[in-house]
Amino acid sequence: MVLLKLKWWWQLLILIFLSLVLYAPIISNSFLSDDFLVIRKVCMDGTLNINGFFRPLSDITLFLNYQITGLNPVSYYITNILLHALDTLLLFHFCRQWKWTVDKKKQIQFAALAALVFLTYPFHIEPVVWVLGRASLLASTFGMMALVIMVGKWKESWKLIGVAVCFFVAMTGYESVMVLPALVFIWLWFEKSGLRRYFMWMTVMGGVLVAHFLIRVLASGSVTGDYGAGMLNFSLPGLGAKIFKVLGRYIWPPLQNVQLITGLFIFSLLGFIVLFFLVWKRLKFEKTSVSYFLSLIAFFLVASLIPFLFGVSTHTSESDRFLHFPSFFLCALIAFVLIVFFYQKPWLRWVTVVIILYQLFYLQLSLVHWKKASGAVNELLSLTKQYSSEGKVYVINLPEEIEGAYVFRAGFQDALLLNRQDTASIVIVNQAKRDELRSWPGRIKPESTPGGLFIPPSVYFKKEPGSPLYNNRNNLRVRPFLSAKETILFWDREKWSVLQLNSSK
Repeated sequence: MVLLKLKWWWQLLILIFLSLVLYAPIISNSFLSDDFLVIRKVCMDGTLNINGFFRPLSDITLFLNYQITGLNPVSYYITNILLHALDTLLLFHFCRQWKWTVDKKKQIQFAALAALVFLTYPFHIEPVVWVLGRASLLASTFGMMALVIMVGKWKESWKLIGVAVCFFVAMTGYESVMVLPALVFIWLWFEKSGLRRYFMWMTVMGGVLVAHFLIRVLASGSVTGDYGAGMLNFSLPGLGAKIFKVLGRYIWPPLQNVQLITGLFIFSLLGFIVLFFLVWKRLKFEKTSVSYFLSLIAFFLVASLIPFLFGVSTHTSESDRFLHFPSFFLCALIAFVLIVFFYQKPWLRWVTVVIILYQLFYLQLSLVHWKKASGAVNELLSLTKQYSSEGKVYVINLPEEIEGAYVFRAGFQDALLLNRQDTASIVIVNQAKRDELRSWPGRIKPESTPGGLFIPPSVYFKKEPGSPLYNNRNNLRVRPFLSAKETILFWDREKWSVLQLNSSK
């Protein structure tokens, strides 16, 4: 409790230290996938990445990192971790300042619990551990700044200005905060505001949104680009399935077993319903607490609209960045429920410890995946540099990701250019999706045949033009046999392997 009484900058320094400890494994990671593409475009070519996007806030910070450490990724990752610490502090002050009880100790414990759960929450880390995920991270940061100002003690006119400015800046980061006007509306309902106040706030927030989209269209030529064009093309059953998956992924890790994850998600949904009625029953005579509880639920659901529409993976951590902004309110809800049931009871400590340990386990497991993805990138770039000096290099099974951690879903050519390698001598034969690699049992090993060489799951090098295809397989990527100065690099599901052949073999 002594720490909670410190000045905000001391609180931030402590949270920075804790965040650096938690995320230490990824500080030395390489750039990954799209990072190379955007960094080359923004930092080397000096142009914003506005081809179908409008996220200049992230581009500007990447350029600043480049000025500090060049192409050394350390400052880029440390910046992301610092933003995570700041987000944790913002959630603490949001929960402390938006009052729901006259008991100050209770309010502060609630805020501290929410911050602790958010700090260690493992299912929103993509924006922290992926350099380009910073766009979502920055949007969340300025979105929460807006909410902290909104519930703070500033004069109404200054609140309007502060919230509007933060909202505008947040929208130049990522579209996940587009729902902020709806959150303001919910807060106005909780405050029992009059029509005049509703009109004033909604006019300002709507004006910011219109101004943003006008600038976006002028700068990028579109509102959503190809990335968001399909967002509204959905069926009700499909939308229902996405909502079900998203709600499950908020509390469970990605799993391969469809039956298991479906069972867990159903169990969780039933648990949410039971918990709602238990909290409602306990608070039914405390009108302010009930209103606050309902407001937090509304905040969480409204903030989840983007992941509800886009969906998230239930098999990997891919697209967990969509969960980042809603996770503020999920963590606040978890803390609220803990305080409602266990305030001033010994169980509060033990339940909190169990939740934090669960989160820390999956947080560190996710960091292992991102570390492995970084290792795959570094090893490939090192091998291509080594063997391209001897002749042509064929890259086979270039993985898009490893358990959701991006390797090269894009940006390979840009990575070669940034590493000053000859792109003409390096050929990508195929990019392998995760499910395609998983379909092959065990580690991938080349198979020699009378007619050539098969590298699972889909590449075949023929010795002679008339040689039969391997086992008459469909969808083979057929290449001529290698000469003495050509090299194969293939991903065998665990590491890169090197193969050098010649036509005389």
